Amino acid sequence: MHAVRRNLVEAQAKAAGIPLWDVNLPWPCSNADYECIMKETCKAAVQAGIECIAFGDLFLTDIRAYREKRLENSGLQPIFPVWGMPTRELARSMINSGVRAKLTCIDSKLLAP
Repeated sequence: MHAVRRNLVEAQAKAAGIPLWDVNLPWPCSNADYECIMKETCKAAVQAGIECIAFGDLFLTDIRAYREKRLENSGLQPIFPVWGMPTRELARSMINSGVRAKLTCIDSKLLAP
């Protein structure tokens, strides 16, 4: 999602030492189809012994509420470890811990080459 190349996501999962779960979505994908596929994926996660799902959301309360609503009674607990953290503080913390970033999408109207 969000224009992130698959090999980059695979490298991130490998670096974090966690398995990557593929969730194949059709294109185009209606919201109803998305929710059905994600519901089945969540069931499989619970059956595999997974208890929580972490999200990197910072500020969008409507997105957080949507995620929490979708996970109600699923057996999975949503967690938001960086919720509300100021972006500058989060960026400094990540950089200080050794995380390095690659830009994957730039608005050339806002940032000169």
